[in-house]
Amino acid sequence: MSADCLPHQVVLELGAPNFGAVLHELKTSLTRGFQIHVLGYSVHYLLAKLVPTLAPGALDYCAAPLVQVDARRPLMACDGH
Repeated sequence: MSADCLPHQVVLELGAPNFGAVLHELKTSLTRGFQIHVLGYSVHYLLAKLVPTLAPGALDYCAAPLVQVDARRPLMACDGH
């Protein structure tokens, strides 16, 4: 087993009810500079792996922290070049 597949397997095992705790730990650990990019990428990666197993509304309780993670990501210039 490679190290890159371990985090999503843990999240899949914990399931949606515990995703908020995983999100909280990531948010408190990755707080500055490039870590914010790593936070956004990691949350996206974990959500992409978790989505096929979710029931509608399963992550409603952690919608606000998810929006906060997305809002903290640096905005990239999109000028067409």
